[in-house]
Amino acid sequence: MSVSKPEPNSDAEAESSSNSNSAAAVTGASGNVEFVRVHIGSEAYVFELGCVNKLVRSPSLARVPRTPPTIAGVAEIQGNVTAAIDGRTLLETDNREGVTQRILVVFARMTHDQTAGILVDGIEGIETHPVDMIAPLNSTDEPEEPDGDWFKAVVDEKTWVFDPEQLTEAARRDSDQQVN
Repeated sequence: MSVSKPEPNSDAEAESSSNSNSAAAVTGASGNVEFVRVHIGSEAYVFELGCVNKLVRSPSLARVPRTPPTIAGVAEIQGNVTAAIDGRTLLETDNREGVTQRILVVFARMTHDQTAGILVDGIEGIETHPVDMIAPLNSTDEPEEPDGDWFKAVVDEKTWVFDPEQLTEAARRDSDQQVN
């Protein structure tokens, strides 16, 4: 099912025909790319629509002992145990005022078996950007990059594109360090 604009207070599945590991193959293509715009704290970020499997409002999370604070817990989503990364903790940001329910952005399954997602404060919707407005990281004209290696591109010179693979890998590294 293709999603034109998920309601922030409902579950929505999202699929896209775009290359799922790209940001338009990090700008090697022409045309447009669809993104899901999310809020974490006072900042807005985007995920490529093809990287998002599902949006789950206020998931029931079970805390896992001996995991780092970046792991909010795990949730059972459609029969899969899904690790929930806490976006606020990861980005070291304050709570967004007025947020009473958070949304879990569940990533499309990647190369490993564990499903994962990130807790965000809100979903603004789906937006489309021309490929020529997407700059890969390490380009000379990009704005100052936030801390962390969780991003793969910047849109319109101001909005960071999350890389779900890097987010999941960073959470896995944090968990491994916490256990050892």
